[in-house]
Amino acid sequence: MQDRVNYKVNAFFSRFNLKSYKKGQIIIHPNKDPLGAYYLKSGYVKAYGISPQGIETTIHIFALNSYFPMMWVISDIPNRLHYEALTPVELYIIPKEKVLNFLQKNPDVLFDLTYRLLKGIDKLTLRIEQLAIAKASSRVASILIFLARRFGQKKDGKIILMEMFTHKDIASLAGLSRETASREWKNFRQKGLVANNKRAIIINDLQALEKEI
Repeated sequence: MQDRVNYKVNAFFSRFNLKSYKKGQIIIHPNKDPLGAYYLKSGYVKAYGISPQGIETTIHIFALNSYFPMMWVISDIPNRLHYEALTPVELYIIPKEKVLNFLQKNPDVLFDLTYRLLKGIDKLTLRIEQLAIAKASSRVASILIFLARRFGQKKDGKIILMEMFTHKDIASLAGLSRETASREWKNFRQKGLVANNKRAIIINDLQALEKEI
């Protein structure tokens, strides 16, 4: 069933305009109506908010075959988030009405979308719980583990996260200032749990990092 749904979705969205964005480019601004629904052909996109104090908090990272912002598309809820290219990305842009019509005519696709949205809400709920009670070191450790499991590549007993994730990104995901996140990163590096070079973040010992939560 999943293959059939993916085929349907790809066939539908690929009929529309394809647009490229550079890393760091804003795709959707808050409090402005999007151009339509966006379907991610390649790359990663992050959705984030900025507090009155200027702290950036990442709400979600969209990967291949994701489409957004669906709360605006389906429920007409105004968009309050920034959507930014975390890497170079390619996106199909589809008029809102056409997406709604497609979902109404394809209940299997709508069910798949609902399933994915609910899983995303569950993960977001867990993150909110952690942010509410965890100290800074636990937050950073938790985010590094999340990134390692979702985006990491295993090599020689270590996990490699390529260059798209910066200290600013980690701080945003953890709901911390960049300075605080960098301080906790330095502590983990001194313990030998993590390392980095110009192109990647390296998780030396995932199990030891889990004990920091």
